[in-house]
Amino acid sequence: MHDQPWHELPLTALGVKISGGVSPAIVDVAVVPLLEGRPHMGGAYHSIVNPHRSVAPRPSIPPGLENDILALGPPLPYIRAKLTARLTGRAIICHDVNQTWRLLAQYCPDVQPVVCFDTLHLTQIVRPDVQRRSLTALLRWHELAEQTSSLAAEVPAQRALWDAVGVGLLLPVLIRAWESRVSELAPEGLSLLTT
Repeated sequence: MHDQPWHELPLTALGVKISGGVSPAIVDVAVVPLLEGRPHMGGAYHSIVNPHRSVAPRPSIPPGLENDILALGPPLPYIRAKLTARLTGRAIICHDVNQTWRLLAQYCPDVQPVVCFDTLHLTQIVRPDVQRRSLTALLRWHELAEQTSSLAAEVPAQRALWDAVGVGLLLPVLIRAWESRVSELAPEGLSLLTT
């Protein structure tokens, strides 16, 4: 795997929205495979998730995830097998892997990814000068927000599908920035996957 180009890896972008609070629950989840380094919407899967409890309104919860809507969604155990099948053996891309992966591993312990790429961590490495590192801010900064909204047109901005598409578009930009930075430091070049 270390010798193959990044875009030939079995990449899958993951978006997860949580309820917040003391014991957060997953309320929205999306998985978007990448094909030749681009989000492949034909293979995308997304679902709201019924947390079986009331979710307090918060500014961080995007539109469409109100309690009456969430009550219509399947509980996580009903979609766990679908998530496991789509993520196991894949190179997962997400923003803030500490939060996203910790919660997913708690609720879907059978998911076994090959590796996780964290667009937040990659940004900290290749663009330490960028102060605002939320996914929305980074997509706007890299002029990818409109393209993200276009590809994820069936949901409002900042939902799980929007996030998954966004990290799928952001990863190539960050890898190119990494490769550019590495070539300045080591002209013979280094692979992101071999360091």
